[in-house]
Amino acid sequence: PLARIEGQVAFTTLLNRLPGLRLDAPRDALRWRQGSLIRGVETLTVAF
Repeated sequence: PLARIEGQVAFTTLLNRLPGLRLDAPRDALRWRQGSLIRGVETLTVAF
């Protein structure tokens, strides 16, 4: 639970400080990590 709260605070702060933050690649170009424990993208390129 603590890590989830920390992540929410971090992303909320980031989005408030960089309101123009956006993906710099098409969504369908995202490559997902292969694994059963942790799901996430390999690389997340953004622009602001």
